[in-house]
Amino acid sequence: MSKSSWSEEARLKELASYEILDTPYEEEFDDIVKLASQICDTPISIINLVDADRQWFKAEIGFGIRETPLDNSICAHAILQNDLFVVPDTTKDPCFKNNPLVMGEPNLSFIPVPCLKQARDFRLVHSVFWTINHVN
Repeated sequence: MSKSSWSEEARLKELASYEILDTPYEEEFDDIVKLASQICDTPISIINLVDADRQWFKAEIGFGIRETPLDNSICAHAILQNDLFVVPDTTKDPCFKNNPLVMGEPNLSFIPVPCLKQARDFRLVHSVFWTINHVN
């Protein structure tokens, strides 16, 4: 994993300054996940923010919840990367094969996470397109 140019404390302070955590759904964000799911032909698409002890979903389609514990977060690994973070097969990846989101519903299998960076290089928001095994 890449060494980041920021501290976790500074990243969390920046995240809090956006005052977006625990806000209601917003049509603009919902439209983004709908479009991403259509373009990528995936049943699940999420815009999430990695907080201190959870990942919180500003918008989601096909997932049905607003947050998960950080212990289950694949995106907590992604924010340590400089660019696109891809897990080609979560069922075979030693970091993720025992993750409850891989072993059980929603059975996440292929995960590309494009990292969206804030101006000072903080990785705060991820547009996540989680593909589960499904037949088109």
